[in-house]
Amino acid sequence: MLPILAELQRDQGCTLTTLLHRTGAPRQVIDETLRTLIRLGLVMRNPGLGNLLHPEYLLTPRAVRAGPTLLALYDFLTRHALRDTALKRWSLPVLLRTGLEPGGVRFSALREALPPITDRALALALKDLQSAGLITRLVLDSYPPTTLYQSTPAAGPVVDALRALLEEFPFPPAGAEEGCKALG
Repeated sequence: MLPILAELQRDQGCTLTTLLHRTGAPRQVIDETLRTLIRLGLVMRNPGLGNLLHPEYLLTPRAVRAGPTLLALYDFLTRHALRDTALKRWSLPVLLRTGLEPGGVRFSALREALPPITDRALALALKDLQSAGLITRLVLDSYPPTTLYQSTPAAGPVVDALRALLEEFPFPPAGAEEGCKALG
């Protein structure tokens, strides 16, 4: 969703063809994401431009408030070659949760904070974020050994942007999927 919202903010609206070219995502994915964003009340068809075959899409007034933050986050991820890692399904929710816990967070606490996530998906997200340098894995010398995950200073701008988005959208709107609930 982030690439589409960022591109709509960048141009103050664009067509499906433009979104396809800029994001590189398959048409089916863009169509499905646009339908979800419309259902969530974040995107709408431009009533004044476009036609049935080539409609233009705009951010709704509700989403316009968060537009600059979305665009800045997307551009930061692009500039630092983090898009591939950060835009995977669970990466941003996991990064946000590790950034919200100052001393680090255990695997089981992350799993509980993100109810629909599986152990495998969480482990893969943590591994990818660690490889990208966005989180660290701390193994405490205790009995039994305790493992904590903590966001790194490099992840600070991403975590700050996610916090700002949470302030703008504290609760997912009606119709939001479980993945959206994980952020709230």
